[in-house]
Amino acid sequence: MAWYSASMYRLSSLHDRIRLEETARARAQKYLHDADVPVWRIDPNELAHRVIALGLPLSDDPAKAKACCIDVCRRLHAKMLRDEISAHLGDDVKHVRPVRLLLISPELLEDLGDIVDNFADGYWGDADPDGDLLLSPTSCFNRAALAVAQDAGAKVVHGYEFAYPCSVGNDPLPRGWCGYRTVGEGYALQREVAEVVWAASVMKAIKEKNGDLTYVISHCKCI
Repeated sequence: MAWYSASMYRLSSLHDRIRLEETARARAQKYLHDADVPVWRIDPNELAHRVIALGLPLSDDPAKAKACCIDVCRRLHAKMLRDEISAHLGDDVKHVRPVRLLLISPELLEDLGDIVDNFADGYWGDADPDGDLLLSPTSCFNRAALAVAQDAGAKVVHGYEFAYPCSVGNDPLPRGWCGYRTVGEGYALQREVAEVVWAASVMKAIKEKNGDLTYVISHCKCI
């Protein structure tokens, strides 16, 4: 039987995970508050690295604690970036919004005929989208096509769409999303994932445009 000190975080406990998240969030907020640079010039991964470098609380699963800290830093950074961009675009412009999606598994691609064209990326439709899922808005399909897809095993699910101005398919991001590089649109099953992927995509676009926030802002909203 394993014994733990009273100060050790047991990450199997929801209460302790919340405490760990609050600790990581407080440290990240302090760093962002003290930083003499705008949020769009702060890499969320660098933010997480600095928070972790301060030393994580003792826990029974250090790897899980580190992953938890990274997730907290990404979500906090995404929120602050969203707030900054909303200040330019106005609160009525949504960068992430609810949408009904068609979710298919890769095994179904050969059985769905022309329907699969909506899940292809690249200017010639010859590439896979970024992310780990295949998602597309139900508005892209007529009723007959949706029926065929669902009969084959596809599912209609509630999710979120977001602006995807730059590819981040090779970045270490949460699972549960899909991004189309050529049209600049992304989709996710959870809002938190949509927020984080959106922020990562926007940050990369800002870097590629040498910090030109004005240009990137114009590509940050859901149309």
